[in-house]
Amino acid sequence: MKSRIATLLMLCVLFSATVFAIEPIPASKATRDSVVDMVKKSLKYPEFAIKNKLECCVLVSMIIQDDGTLKVDASNSLSPQLQDYVINTIENIKNDHLAKSSGQRVLVKVKFELIA
Repeated sequence: MKSRIATLLMLCVLFSATVFAIEPIPASKATRDSVVDMVKKSLKYPEFAIKNKLECCVLVSMIIQDDGTLKVDASNSLSPQLQDYVINTIENIKNDHLAKSSGQRVLVKVKFELIA
């Protein structure tokens, strides 16, 4: 009986360690600031949004990959067009300096506002 309990306990420990090991860690402040700066420099107000007078926020969660690219794992916006534009632009960013921070998660809020 004791060996069964010990076996079940060991399986629970292994399962929980595996589940929590997969979760990316939040990026440090310096890494986050660097990624936010790169995203701001890469994103321009797209012509289709200006033409259609689209304004909204796009919330993006991304993970830094081993090769210095960014992989968007979640995003949310009221405008699907702006959301797609932001995702495509972010996933085309590559910086070898970011490879040192691979596996870290960065959250970014991108605002698109027209100035009258």
